[in-house]
Amino acid sequence: MKIRPIRETESSIAKAIKNRDREEKEIYSDIIKGYQVLINSLKETKGKSNSLRQSLMSNLSPSLDVGSGNSEKINKLNEDLRETYKKLTLANEAVTKLEKENEELKKKNETFGAENESMRVVLTDLKEKVEIRTKELNACKAENELLNGKIKELKQDNTLYFKKIVELQEEVVQKMNDANQLYEEASKLKQDSILKNHDEYGVSNSVKPGLDLSSMINDGYFKIPSKTRHSLFAHSKEAMCLTYTSQGSNIASGGGDGIIKIWDVEQGKEYGSLAKQKKSITCLKFSPDDQFLASCSLDRTIKLWKIQTMREAISFSGHSDNINSCSFSYAAKKLITASSDRTIRLWDFVKGVATKTFPCTSACYTIDNLPAETEIISGHLDGTLRIWCAKNEEKIHEIKDLHADAITSVTMSANGNYILTNSRDHTLKYIDIRKYEEVAEFENDMYINGSNTNRSTMNSTATYGAVGSSHGNVIIFEIKGESIEVEEIYPDYHSSCINSIQWQPGASSFASIDASGSLLIWD
Repeated sequence: MKIRPIRETESSIAKAIKNRDREEKEIYSDIIKGYQVLINSLKETKGKSNSLRQSLMSNLSPSLDVGSGNSEKINKLNEDLRETYKKLTLANEAVTKLEKENEELKKKNETFGAENESMRVVLTDLKEKVEIRTKELNACKAENELLNGKIKELKQDNTLYFKKIVELQEEVVQKMNDANQLYEEASKLKQDSILKNHDEYGVSNSVKPGLDLSSMINDGYFKIPSKTRHSLFAHSKEAMCLTYTSQGSNIASGGGDGIIKIWDVEQGKEYGSLAKQKKSITCLKFSPDDQFLASCSLDRTIKLWKIQTMREAISFSGHSDNINSCSFSYAAKKLITASSDRTIRLWDFVKGVATKTFPCTSACYTIDNLPAETEIISGHLDGTLRIWCAKNEEKIHEIKDLHADAITSVTMSANGNYILTNSRDHTLKYIDIRKYEEVAEFENDMYINGSNTNRSTMNSTATYGAVGSSHGNVIIFEIKGESIEVEEIYPDYHSSCINSIQWQPGASSFASIDASGSLLIWD
């Protein structure tokens, strides 16, 4: 609140009134003095004239002889007398005029006095307002001091809370590290178990972890799914995406109704559902330790859900268009997302911030990353496959125009040597990532890619794959080196466009979802 301008106004008005009064008094005083001198002079002239007239009349004798030469003197005196009368008349008129002007000046003086009184009233009112504003200012100052005290207290509390948050984040990081270590140990145990089973089926013990086991396993060891174990009505609107836990015991599905559901694979029952989101769910991904589930939505948000509590752990936002795909880089505590805004982003899911942004020349529909988490594979609207370095945001390589239309899914083999791509040009391609070369292509009259979310899949040994068609056809194919051959086609299980198929980890079954909201678990 600023009082100074009001005080300056009060001072300037008071000074103006005083100066005007002083100047008017001086002018009136000079005018009145001049009028008084003139009136006195006229009175004196009038007195002299009357005296002269009386003197003349008394000196004139009735017996005076006109012809004695006094006639000229009399005429002269009469002329002087007339002249004096004229002057006296003019003087009287001047006196009357001056008296009128004096009256007018008196009236003006009275008017000025009234205006002066009005200004004094305004000045008094301004003084009262100044006093009120001063009181308000003092009250504001007191309140400001009180608020400053509260702000200091809040800053201290905020500092304490921030320290506590940092401590909690450090605890979370430590727990993540412990979980990652446990996951690595579990993966090693799982690999050892697989090698042991392979040995029982006649595979040499010389097989080492990291080698492609597909060429060493009998076809009889993997059974091709031939029927549905469970047929579930999962979503009231279009079912968009699904994903398995790392052990394959549960499935998460997301739909156009904005709901995420968790299913028990063995019993075919709903385990639970997560809070509804505003728009359709476009992609789901479990973390390698199955503690978290990442979800992408058309509302341009990414959410991380804690499975143990079935509640949201953290939410990310920053993409300016639809978010189409996500993947975990668990060792680095990062989540990778792909968007139609032509960017790929890495998010620190401990701190909840984007750490890196990969600018692309085309909308990105799908991503996956190598098992070593050193490279990111992305498929784009322009049909190009791009490979990125996860550390420095550089594009390592791109296979331009790999497809004639948008790439809707990229699936990395477990050993990190091959990629299976799916496209709106209704073809699938098998790529050797080591050479950046196309190894095999799949095209069939029974297959039409009907959506931008259509995900194809491979089993854990990259020997078999599956894809769903817009007609509802489920197609199982075998990957044989430089060729992809149809193994089975199931046309009667889905009644609408299939949006996604996901192979169960380490097993010979998969799950599929369609536009009618149905979820089928195969066996």
